[in-house]
Amino acid sequence: MGLLVLNVRLVSGGAGLLRFVKWYWGFSAALAAGVILAAELELIRDVNGILVFGVLCSFLTPLNQLLAFTWLLFQWLAGLPGMVRYSGGCGAALFVCLLHFLYFTWLHRRAKRREAHGPVDPGAGTVE
Repeated sequence: MGLLVLNVRLVSGGAGLLRFVKWYWGFSAALAAGVILAAELELIRDVNGILVFGVLCSFLTPLNQLLAFTWLLFQWLAGLPGMVRYSGGCGAALFVCLLHFLYFTWLHRRAKRREAHGPVDPGAGTVE
């Protein structure tokens, strides 16, 4: 719910803020894809540098919260076993991050056009 409120609040943000948020979600999506790739290539067997770096970076992103939410959601909805819930959670977190990245990319472009050309929406600048 908090993420939805934040997204609605950022709609009216300036181009600089939206550029930062866009790349934040891009970094989050890349980190989620990296976790999935590292798990598929079995790079995370023991505690190693990749795992430590990934865990430290994950605290800068919403991935831990998304994984916890999807873990409980997949257990409640489907009663899936642990590893399947984790894999599904990573995929769902990647999906949410990619959707946010695309959404904020669109908002950033819209804000740049608004700054360059005035109101983007038809009729937004008219006063009767």
